This record gives sequence, structure tokens and C-alpha cells, in this order.
Amino acid sequence: MSPNPNPSSSTSDPSTVSTEVPPVPPTTKLLPSSSSAPSTPSSISRARCSTVLRKTGARVVLLICLRRVEIARQEAGANAFDLMFINLEPDLLEIVKHIFLASSTDPEKWERLVHMMRKSASSARTSDTGGLKHCLNYVLPHPSKQESKSDRGLTHPMLRYFIMGWSYRSQFRPLSIDPTLTNTDDDSENQSVGEKKLLQRISGGRLHLLATDMPSCFWEEGKYNPANKDQGLLRGDIITRVLRHIWTAPNSALNGLHDGIPKICNARVHNQFVVTPEMIAIGCVHARTMISTREWTQRDDKYDYEQLFRTVLGFFAGLPHDPWAVETLEWYQGQVFGDSIDSDVGSDDEPRTNEASGILLQRAARLSALANATPAPA
Repeated sequence: MSPNPNPSSSTSDPSTVSTEVPPVPPTTKLLPSSSSAPSTPSSISRARCSTVLRKTGARVVLLICLRRVEIARQEAGANAFDLMFINLEPDLLEIVKHIFLASSTDPEKWERLVHMMRKSASSARTSDTGGLKHCLNYVLPHPSKQESKSDRGLTHPMLRYFIMGWSYRSQFRPLSIDPTLTNTDDDSENQSVGEKKLLQRISGGRLHLLATDMPSCFWEEGKYNPANKDQGLLRGDIITRVLRHIWTAPNSALNGLHDGIPKICNARVHNQFVVTPEMIAIGCVHARTMISTREWTQRDDKYDYEQLFRTVLGFFAGLPHDPWAVETLEWYQGQVFGDSIDSDVGSDDEPRTNEASGILLQRAARLSALANATPAPA
């Protein structure tokens, strides 16, 4: 079993698709046979030779690309295991390793363990999404308590601003955050031509968002800069509040921690007090799901949540050398856990190591080694 960091519960996992490619057939099979053409070299057109070379070269490139995809998939699996077992007791980790190594001859124990892990992950995700579904106040100032999930997404006069990307949102009037005012579709006199066209596409179900269209709410409100898209990226209030909701309890979501980390919360249950890129990525998936019309799923129309998860992870690929990635992690650390770590976690007599940073450093080293070891296509 290859561990899957995919946040979705869908079984359509692209990593399970076989990447085996049939062996490249001899080029002579692609050339005209003696029964269909004279055997003299002059009978083989220059165009036919060019076609053969292109097909053979394309297969070689395809094999190299698929090999790299498989290496990346295995690397993602290794990283997932690193994160799952980061806080596991050393003795218990040795037991897990033993069960895995013995799975080639005795797969039953490993399969049972995998089943239990998947069941626990699914249960935790269901709990998170179920709680967040009723927390529109994380993004709207005064949401209606009767707000239905089916009324959210692009059809909602305010949520559409948050769920669409800036390429679309920039064609709308600025969002009013005054609770006494509303942005409605009836005010056609103040709508630009671009806004009217987009509203027509929305009403006709013809506006399809993709995972490459990062929701505008992922940026800090008012900070989006087309010339510097890193500015404010992933600092939207909704992501911060979702992470607090999940890790430090819902009552800390809006205003953060004031009296230290609660005695009962997921951070203490899992001994997780350091924000990681994976935590931010899954927070983004939860945030987008919360303001959409769909329940948890891998795809929302043409929007692929697994691609969103991996896209957000990709923003941190430059760790530990990318200043934006380092600063963003530090910012989230303060926003989610604040200054509570030193006083609440562990003992003053116990030395603490930053395991998350160690994982990121090891991952960077492995990626660098793979990049140096994999030959570039000719």
C-alpha cells in the first residue's frame, strides 16, 4: 500500500493507475514490409523515416516522464509516512516497520493496519467538514442561520467573490463588507460589461472554475497585487480560522488563543504544535469546500481538490531556502499557536527538537538527490 496524502475520500486515485508502458517495438516493424514495397532504401520515403523517428523519440520521452511521475509518487508516499509517524513513540514505530517489512509474506496484518488508518482518517475528516459546514461566520460578517449549502458557491451574491479567482473577481465591483449593504445581481445599472457577462455565465451554469483558479479568499483581503502575486498569498482569514477550528478548537477560530492551547484539542491529541505545509494545504481544501455547494468530494464540477492540495504544497517546494515559504510558515505558526508553545507544551527541562523542520530539510535533500540522479531527456 502506498500512502496517499490526498485529502479526498474518493477512490479515484490517479496514483493507482498503472504507469507501465509496453516495450518499444523494433523500428523495423514500423517500416514497410518487403511484401508491400520494394526493399531498396530509395523506396522508403524521407517523410516515413521522419515519422518513425518521431514516434520512437516520443515513446522514449514518455518513458522518462512516467518514470519521473513514479518517483514523485513514491516521494509523496514517503513524505506522507514521515508526517503520519512524526509523533509516534519510537518503540511503536519499530512495530509498524516490522509489520510492513513482513507484509510480503504475511499481508493480513498490514492490510488491517491500513484499513484502520483509512477509517480513522475518514472519520476525522467527516468530523472536520461537518463542523465547518456551519461556520460561514468565518468568512461572512452576519451569515443567515438558514443558509443552505446549495445556496453557496458562485450563485451566492457575496460568497462568489471569495470562491472565484482574481481574474474573475477583478471584473466585479468591490465587495461591500458593510452588513447593512448587499451585493445583488439586480443592481444592473452599476454593473460593468464584464460583470454582466460573468453573471450570465453563472446563471446559465457556464462558468466552470478550475483548481488553477486559486480562490481570491486565499489572499489577505486588499493585498492582492497582479505584479506580485506572492503578496498576501495564503494569508486569508478563512484559512487561518479553519486551521484554528481544526487544531485549537472552534472557539479559538475567530480571535485566536488567549489562555494557551486548550487542554482538549486536536493539537494535544496528536502532539502537533508546528504548522506544516500539509496542514495549510488541507486547510485550503476545507476552506474552499466550506463555501462551495458540494459536500466533501474529490471534484466539484471541474474543480479538482487533489490538484488544489498539491498546488498549495508546491508553493512550499522551495523550503528551506525560499524566503516567502519560510515567512509564511512562521506567520501561520504565530496565527495558529501564537506564543503558547513555550509555556504550554513539554517541560522546561526537556530539550525540544523541531521535527517538522527536520522533515522539510530531509525532503529537500531527497529531492535534490533525485534531481541529480535522474538523467535529463535527450
